[in-house]
This record gives sequence, structure tokens and C-alpha cells, in this order.
Amino acid sequence: MSTSLAPLIRVLRQHRAASIGAFSTSIGVTVVEVLLPLLTRDAVDVATGQAGAGESSTATTLFPSLSPLWAIVVCLVIATVARYALQFSRRFSAGILSINVQHRLRVSMLDTVLKLGGPAQDSLHTGQAVSRSISDISTVQGLCAVLPLTVGNATKLVLTAGVIVWLSPVLSLLAFATLPLVYLLGYRSRTPLFEATRAAQDQAATVTGVVEETVTGIRVVKAFSQQQREVARLHKESQELYRRRLQVARVTALFQPVMEQLPLAALVANIMAGGWLALQGTISIGTFVAFATYVTTLSQVTKMLSGMVIRVQTGISSLARITEILDLAPPYAPTASTSLPDTSTALGIDAQKVTVAGVLESISFTAQPGKTLCIVGPPGSGKSMMVQLLSGFYQPDSGSLALIDTAGNRTAYADLDPDTVRSQLTSVLDDTFLYSSTIMDNLTMGREFSEEEILTATTTAQAHEFISALPHGYQETIGERGLTLSGGQRQRLALARALLAGRKILVLDDATSAIDAITEAAIYDALRDNYPEVTVIAIAHRPSTMRVADHIVKFPNAPFKSEDERDTHALWPEIFPQPHPPSDQFTAVTEQQDPFSLRRLLGHAKTHIMLVVALLIVGVLADLAFPSLVRLAVDQGVLTHNVGTLQLATAVGAVIVVVSGAAAAARTLLTARVGERLLLILRVRSFAHLQRLSMSYFESTTAGRIITRMTTDIDALSSFLQTGVAQVIVACGTLVGITIMLVVTDFSLALIALAAVPVIIVATLIFRRISRRLYQRAREEISTVNSQFHEAFSGLRTTQLYRAEPFMLRQFQDMAEQYRRTRIKAQTGVAIYFPGISAVSELTHAAVLGVGAHQVMRGELSPGVLIAFLMYLGLLFGPLQDLSQLFDAYQQAAIGLRRIADLLATQPTVPDTGTRTGAPGAAEGPLALVDTSFTYRTDQSTENAGILSQLNLRIDPGSTVAIVGATGAGKSTLIKLIARFYDPLSGLVTANGTDIREFPLAQWRSTLGYVPQEAHLFTGTVAYNIGYGRPSARAEEIVEAARAVGALPVIEGLAHGFNQEVGERGRALSSGQRQLVALARAELVDPHVLLLDETTATLDPETEASVVEASTSMMRGRTSILIAHRLSTAAQADRILVMHHGNIVEDGTHDQLIAAGGRYAALWSAH
Repeated sequence: MSTSLAPLIRVLRQHRAASIGAFSTSIGVTVVEVLLPLLTRDAVDVATGQAGAGESSTATTLFPSLSPLWAIVVCLVIATVARYALQFSRRFSAGILSINVQHRLRVSMLDTVLKLGGPAQDSLHTGQAVSRSISDISTVQGLCAVLPLTVGNATKLVLTAGVIVWLSPVLSLLAFATLPLVYLLGYRSRTPLFEATRAAQDQAATVTGVVEETVTGIRVVKAFSQQQREVARLHKESQELYRRRLQVARVTALFQPVMEQLPLAALVANIMAGGWLALQGTISIGTFVAFATYVTTLSQVTKMLSGMVIRVQTGISSLARITEILDLAPPYAPTASTSLPDTSTALGIDAQKVTVAGVLESISFTAQPGKTLCIVGPPGSGKSMMVQLLSGFYQPDSGSLALIDTAGNRTAYADLDPDTVRSQLTSVLDDTFLYSSTIMDNLTMGREFSEEEILTATTTAQAHEFISALPHGYQETIGERGLTLSGGQRQRLALARALLAGRKILVLDDATSAIDAITEAAIYDALRDNYPEVTVIAIAHRPSTMRVADHIVKFPNAPFKSEDERDTHALWPEIFPQPHPPSDQFTAVTEQQDPFSLRRLLGHAKTHIMLVVALLIVGVLADLAFPSLVRLAVDQGVLTHNVGTLQLATAVGAVIVVVSGAAAAARTLLTARVGERLLLILRVRSFAHLQRLSMSYFESTTAGRIITRMTTDIDALSSFLQTGVAQVIVACGTLVGITIMLVVTDFSLALIALAAVPVIIVATLIFRRISRRLYQRAREEISTVNSQFHEAFSGLRTTQLYRAEPFMLRQFQDMAEQYRRTRIKAQTGVAIYFPGISAVSELTHAAVLGVGAHQVMRGELSPGVLIAFLMYLGLLFGPLQDLSQLFDAYQQAAIGLRRIADLLATQPTVPDTGTRTGAPGAAEGPLALVDTSFTYRTDQSTENAGILSQLNLRIDPGSTVAIVGATGAGKSTLIKLIARFYDPLSGLVTANGTDIREFPLAQWRSTLGYVPQEAHLFTGTVAYNIGYGRPSARAEEIVEAARAVGALPVIEGLAHGFNQEVGERGRALSSGQRQLVALARAELVDPHVLLLDETTATLDPETEASVVEASTSMMRGRTSILIAHRLSTAAQADRILVMHHGNIVEDGTHDQLIAAGGRYAALWSAH
């Protein structure tokens, strides 16, 4: 692993103006701050009557008409004003730098991703990419925000060292004695810190991946009642994250406390040596005070720089993870510069001996320009891979693809870049992707079209009618991935989008599988009439599709793997690791239902938090002790010439350093343990609550927003609890302690010092009101940005097919720019407020110095008291600076806390309140819908999608019922009601006469076997996915389930059989293979009721026949409800229901409905 600063330097160079402004003003602030103690020295020397004090100072030179003391005070005021101006500039420019860096990195990441080819896309897991776009960019932003301050502190270290040498070369030797050790520790900590941090960040991305995959596959999770299993999986990965972050804390505790305490040890040594030199008259008391101040500054600077070692390593690690994506190579470049064939006429495709290892073997065909070619073949025969090759996502291992025109001119794909290919060809993929925007946006993809062009495309795709029926027509906003629409409606929109793109070649990968035969026939008829020159290449499974083809190509089975190339099921490793029994604490957290509050959360670690606070108090008391030690050394040692007092002060200081160092090491470990434990509890509880929410929540909330709550919001709160709270306690404790010590040291000076408190309070109240509003807006905007990134990544291939990358990037840039502007407004407020507080503190310092010095001159105050008072007053700046740096983290944590509380306060719309037992027995009885009405809630984007109206239906036990009808008729909605994804608005759904709401949700769903339209598979093996609903299944049971649904031959044909990795969302398998795995998954749970939604739509007729034959025995004795557009599947059912606009309009057997000559008969004749 690399800890190189080169990527960070490269990022800073890209923002040269902001970087120069931030770093130069930070150095300017440092110069002023280094000069201030010299003015204090002169004032103390004037007050104590040191020989020649103030006569030749810069202050008296600048203001000769003023007394030396007041000339110094005036210089202090001028320096304070200059420091305020420089601090404002530093904070503002550093904020601009960090905000612009995160903006540029985020946009660059998406820009890079949008250019990736198929192999690079396959190498990126959504959870990993999203984690880097959220957590890692946030970490880099935080690093850039404090980097100028870090450079300023490094400069202060150098300048302070120079001043120390100038003040006293002898004392400087003691002050610098520890610096080599500090450097050595910092250097030695780099590699272990980087490695530990990188491991923790990688694991954090894994946790994000679990959240993302569970949210996208929530239908399957709920259908098989695996919510608790997913929570346990997240808990396991979160525990590993907890372990890795504790390792970071251990490495930190090994180095950081020692680095922090070494400068304090130098201060203790200088109290003794400086006091002794003052006794000898070698240095003045003012010089001794200035020297102690500078050494104290060295201690504070070193503390901050040692803390920055961790932050820099974390930031570099995050930047490296981001750079890994930014450095991904774009897709292949053309081998030669070649012009396209004649695009004024129709174009076709010529494939010659195309081979992809293990998928396609020497496939050749020609799709003539303007003709329709159908490709058929069994699952796994490479049909979908051919679509990906034609679309330019991959290159074949051998053979060639070419565009041809009507004259026979041929241009090889190898001579064209993918974008050029897509300018002439587009595809409708089997996994239909729609964006969470308006229907119009989904159709146009950022391009301008006339109303006539849009109407022609949607009419051809048979989509105009249902679009017009929506409340807002073409401006209707649809949910993420279009899941608020039916499967057929989504496919028709995707087809209309492809037609509107106006390409010469249209590739359809099971693009009409969820559309009934009559509508499909109407689509192909309109396609021929309205787009006669478009060449169509269709992956087909229905006879009705094949009948419209001019030519049919049959792909053979996938190339057979020899026995040594594939794993047999007898050689499986253990499919499911045996989980440890859940701990009582885990159960308590996941089942916790009481209202969420920060107090209750902290209650989980009450004892540890008290220990952390105690250790923090030790650190605060140690810091507060040193000014008093200096006072003791001056008043009781130097002024009275008492060496014993100097020795006592030194010994006490040494003890304080040792105790403070031990407390810091223990606090580092304990704080990490407490913070990570609270994070673990909060993440698991939030995720467990998420699993209890109903489908309506997931269909109305994008995955990106959910992931933001589970990552950004929780991490912001956790980070603040882990480090911010400790620093706030230290800062606030120090402020309170300093205030007390000021009053104890001298009450009259304390009144002057505290006079500024009302001004600070008023300014704080105004600032808080303004900043809270801006931070709240910023958090909402970043949720939108994260959601957009997630959606752009998920729909990447769709975006590329329509050459919409510039539009998608521009849309994302606009959202990110809005967030950037809001953060800049908030940063402006921070830049005005916090330097202003510091300026008030410095003006108070000048006033105290002037008054106190006069009192010393009049003998009313001892020099030691003034020195101690000024040192305490000087310590006020450190806590104020710490609080200012923590303000951003506090605001984000506060907003995160509110958003987490909102999530935990969200109640499911399908309550799990049933207590009745006996769901399995009831599921063996008749199912019924009694006067059932339903429409999707108004909190969803489509109010009238899938309406049922006063539906009455009885399904006999053990019978097989097929539901057919046009898309959007309510077929899938009926199944969702039986599965209790939704509850009816009125009426009942009963099992054996019992309202299914009376049963516990998990118990009722355990009686069901569900196969959705989208056969969602999880990352893992084929065996893992088949066994998903029953993790305890043995290998032979999984094999038998695959055999029962006719999937065994297809699975055994895979390279690794049941051990084949399916990839994210199952994309390594074809749609038919995914469907077979989903069928086997439902079979394995041995359900009482089977709910099958378009389960054979993506299978070729031969495979369908074998699956139907196998499924006949599978459904025997079970109540089975299947939605079918493949009427050959529906014809095997005991009973067929025809739905239209939410009502059952025909009911009977296949023969009865054919004889009746109604809708079903028309569908049958068209299929």
C-alpha cells in the first residue's frame, strides 16, 4: 500500500488559486501569532522595571508619542485586527478549497464511471463505488479543510523554533531535544496507520455493500422472511469493521500520546532551566515568560500535528481508493480510423465466428438491413452476451462483428469506438432500467424531440394510452427503477425510449417478456409501419415473436465444460457459514422499539463514557496546571531566589506529564471502543428498523437516500461521538477551568477578561440560527447528490446505450453545484464568526495586559500573577480554535441525529401486529379476496398503478390459478396483497377464512414461495441463492430443488456448477438462468402457496416445456398463483383469470375461455 502524497498534491494543484490563498493566509496568521508573545514579553519587562525595557522596542518606534506600555497595547490591537482579517481569509479560502475538491472529485468519479466499458463495470461493486463517492470523498474534504491550518502550524513550529533560539540559545537546546523523537515517531507511524486505516475503509465499503444489496433486493428479502438474517449479516460485517477500527485506535494510542507529551516534557525542563537562568540574571522575567509561552505553543502545535498524522493517513488512504476509480481505463479504442458505412440507408449486423470463452462458440449470422432477426436458444446459450457484444460493452475473444449497409459495405466493430457503434444501434436490455424522474425525462434522456416524434414512439410501443391515464401524464414522476409501474409498463416505456432515439438498429433482449401477446403483436405491427427501415434483432422466446421475424437464428447450448474445468455439486464448500447464536445484546438492539434519543444511545456505554470523561478531566487538569507551575516558579522561585521551589515545580510537572500521557493513551483506546460500539449499535438498530418498514417506504425512497442515512448520517454522528465529543469536552472543560483559574488568579482582571462574554453569546445565537438552516439544506442536497450517483451507477449501461453520458453528468453537476453553493454560504458564516470570537479574545488579552501591567508597576499585582493570568488567557485561544474546527462536524452530527431519529420514528404501513398461530394450516385452506379494493398510496409517484376495485375471488386449496391480462391490469398487485407487501384499503385477504393480518408477518410469509418479475439474485454462488430462503438446507436438498424446476441441466452447464459466482444482481448469468435459480429458490422452501410472477417469460419454448413439466409436480398439492403472458404456461393451469382494469372479467379453464371467444381467446390466437 502506498502512502505517497503525490495524489494529494495533484488535487491541490487542480485548485491552485484556492490552495495558494488558503496556505498563504494560514502562514500570515502564523507570523502574527508568533510575534504576539514578543509584545507580551516587552509589556511584562516594562511592568517589572527591567533595564531598558520598551525603550528600543518596535512598538515605541512606531508610536513614539505614547508611553512604552500603551504603545505595546496599541500594537497588540493592530495585530489582532490583522490576525482577524487573515483568519477570515484562511478559513474562507480553506473552505472553498475543501468544498471545491469534493465537488471536483465527485463529478470526476461519475465522469470516469460513465466512460467505462463492460469489464471495468463488472469489476466495480455498487456498494464499493457508492462508499467511495460518499465516505471517502467526505474524508478527503475534511483533510483539505484542515490542511492549510496544518501547514500554518508546521510553519509556526519552524518560526517558534527560530524565536526560541533568538531568545535563549541555551534553553532552545532543551526545547528542541524532543523534536527528533517526535519526528521519528511520526515517521514510524505512517505505514502501520495507513495499512490499518485502509483495511478499515475497505471494510466500511463492505458494510455499505450489504446495505445497498439488501435494499435493492428487498422484495426477495421480505418474501422469504430473511430480514433477521440480513440484519445478522450486517451485524457480522459491522463487527469486523469495529475490530478493524479498534486496530487503528491501537496504532494511534501507541504513537500519538507520546508525540503529544514530549513537548510538555520539554516545557517542564525549561521551567527549571529558565527559572535558574532568570535567577542568575542571564534572561529577564519577560523573556522567561515569552519562552514558556513559546514552549507551550510548541506543545499545542505538536499535539495538533500528531493528530493530523492520523487524519492525513486516513485522507491519503481515502484518496487512494478514489484514485483507483479515477484511474480505471476506458473501453477499448478502435484499431484504425474508419468511417461508417452509408448511414443514409438501413444498416445491419454481420457476425462471423464470434467466440467468447465458455459462453459463445463460433457464432455466425447476418441481420440484413431493414429486416427482423430473431435469436432463440436455451438459457445460458449466450443470447444476452451477444446483445452486450452488439452494444459495444465487450469484445469477442475471436471472430468479428461488423455494421453493414444495403450495398454490402462492411465496417468492423474493431475499427469503431463503442460510442460510434451506439450512434447507429441501441438495445433494450432484459433488466429494464428507468430513472426516478418524469416519464418525459426517461423518454428523452436529455435530448430535444418534437411532440410528434414522442407521440409516434409511445404510440408504437403501446405506451401512450397508459401514460395519458396517469394523473400528470408525461410529467408523472416514477419511482426508482420505475418500480411503481407494472413490468409491462416499464418495458413499453423502455421500448418507446429506444424508438425515440432514432437508431438504425434496434436490439431487443426479452424486451416484451412482460407484455401480453395482443399488445406485443400491436407493437411489432406499429414498428413495421412507423419505423420500416429499422433493423430489429430480437431475443425471442414466444412463437408470436418468431412469427414476425424475417430470419431466425438458434444458438446452441453453451460450450460444454470438461469435468476438470467445472466443479460438481459434490465438491461444494460449505454454502452457508454456520452463524453463531445471537447474543442477548444483539437481540436487544435489533428488537428495540422504544423512541430513539441520544441519551438512550449513550446509555449503552454509560460506564465507559464516565471513564472517558474522567480521563478527559485528567487531561484538562494537566493542561491547566502548567500556568500555575510557571506562576509558582516566578513568584516563589525566581523573585525569592528559591531554587528548591523551582525543583518542586519541575518535579510536579514531570509527574503531570507522565500521568497525562498515560491518560491520553487510555483515552484514545477507550474513546474508540465507546464510539465504535455506539456506531455498531446505532447501525444495527437502524438497519433492523429498516427491515421492518413496508414496501411503500422502499418504493417511495430511493436507495441512494437510504444508503446516505445508513452511512453518511450514522458515520457523521459516530465520528462526532467518538472524537468530536471528547474534543468538545476537553475544550469546554478547559474553557470552564480557565475561567475559574482566571477568577482565582485575580478577580479584577477576570472581570475585564469576562466582559466580552455577552458579546460572544449574542454573536453565537445569531450564528447558530443562520448556520443550522444552511446545514440542514446542505444535508438534504447531499442526499439527493448521493442518490443521483447511485442511480447513475446502477443505470450505467442504459445511459451509455442512449449516449446520454453528457446529460447525466450535466444533471449530476447541477445537483452537486447546488450543494457546493450551500456549503460555501455556510462556510462564509463560519469564516466570519470564529475568527471574530478569537479577535474578541485577543482584544481582551490586550486590555488585561495593559491594566495588569499598570497594576504591577504600581505594586498592586505580583509579576507571577500577571504572567499566570496571561498564560491562562492565552490558553483560551486553543479551545476556541478547537471548537471552531469541530463546528462543522457538530452540525453534521446534529442533522444526522435528527435524520436517524426520523428514520427510527417511521412506522410501517403494513403493521406486524398479528398474534394468531397456525398460518401453515390456514395456507393449506382456500385463499380469498373479499370486497378488496386497493390503490397505491399517494406518497408514491403513481397513484393509479395497479388499482383493484371491490375484487372478490376464492382460490381452492391445491389448485393452480393463472392470471392473464394486459399490463397494468392489477395482476402483480393481487400477488403483492397475498404476500402482504401491501394491505388492502378496504376488504379482506383471507386464508381458510382467517384475515391474514392476524398472523405474524414472518409466519405468514414462511408459507409462501415467491418468484418476482425481476429475478433478483444476491452476490454469491448459485447454491447460495437457491438456498437463500432456507439457509439450513443441505447440498443434496439444493440439488433436488434445482432438479424439481428443471434447472439442473442449465446449472451443471455453468463453468463452476453450483459454485458459480452470479455477480452483483446476478448479472453474470443470463436472464433465463436467473429465472431458473429463482424458481429453485422458491421450491426449496417447500411452500404451501406458490406466487409466480412471469416465471417463464425469459425461457425458450423447449426449456419452458421442461420447466412446466417439472413444475407440474412442483405445484401438485400446493395452491399456486401464477401470472403469465406466455399463454402456453397459463394453459396448463386448473383455472385462468383474465384481469382488466383491476377487475376479473373472465374466469374458467383454458378450453372454456377459448370457447367463450372473449379476451383470453383473443390473447391465445395472438400468442
